[in-house]
Amino acid sequence: MSRISTAILALFIGSLLSGPVFAQDAITFRLKAKPGDKRYYQISSTMEMSQKVAGQEVDTKMTSKQAIEREVTEPDKDGNITLRSKTLRLQMDSVFPGVGPYKYDSDSTENNDGSAIGAAVAPLYDAISGAVVDITVNPQGKVTKATGLAEAIKGAIQGNPIAQQFAAGSDSDEASAMGMRDQFIEFPKKALSPGDEWEVPYDMSLAKLGKATGTTKYKYEGREDSTRGKSIHKFTFTASMDFDLDLKTDAVTGTGKMKITSSKGTALFDAEAGRLISKNSETSIDGDITVVAGGMTIAIQQEQKQKIELKLLDSPPKKD
Repeated sequence: MSRISTAILALFIGSLLSGPVFAQDAITFRLKAKPGDKRYYQISSTMEMSQKVAGQEVDTKMTSKQAIEREVTEPDKDGNITLRSKTLRLQMDSVFPGVGPYKYDSDSTENNDGSAIGAAVAPLYDAISGAVVDITVNPQGKVTKATGLAEAIKGAIQGNPIAQQFAAGSDSDEASAMGMRDQFIEFPKKALSPGDEWEVPYDMSLAKLGKATGTTKYKYEGREDSTRGKSIHKFTFTASMDFDLDLKTDAVTGTGKMKITSSKGTALFDAEAGRLISKNSETSIDGDITVVAGGMTIAIQQEQKQKIELKLLDSPPKKD
């Protein structure tokens, strides 16, 4: 579930680790992980989307909470780390125009509530909850691969046009890897001192979805005063993106242009332990799209606001 989805955004996750090598007053940040290590994260998100269709306002809201276990496997010859990610619990709470509320909880056996939405998306969320996703990250924190998610949801979205819209941005390995990038920091080769800035560009075409180009601009703010100790470091970031939509599902096609209009975020890293403590972002996306569905052509003006909060858990989450 990433910024690039122009249908209902179903969020998919990722996260992780970072550690430093000290060089005088500057720090060279790199991934730091030991095979067999397990870490637990919670990712919470809120998406509010307002669409103007034929002069009428149509509002959608979706919140999610996902608890994840990530286990470090053996690095390859180039030092790349693979993180085996499993969902421990997935909760979704949505309100759809003309349909009403729908809730999902992977711990429940009553997610297919008999509604059209429930019947369509419960199998998709079940597949996401049961997926084992291998995320490969290079030593600087660049996600190079994410496999397992697209294969896991294939059966749930086949012949299911509603689920296909929810799954946009995770139905291929390339799209999954791109979505995971928002949950990492890709560090530069150089050592960083407080106040240093760097940019990470991206340019990617995704089958059945479109083309995204943009830049994430990071700033190293320095050490953060924290009860966790003196090894916590703070980063801030903003993102820009232009997205040329070319959406294709079994029942819907969509074209248009969208862009990030505002963005801000912060991240905290434990430099000594080499792990991500938290990463939070707020993003607004606007655009004009044209949807063709059921023989009708519909022009839509869309505004979307999204918040994502990722945090490290001290231990596996407890059952309610």
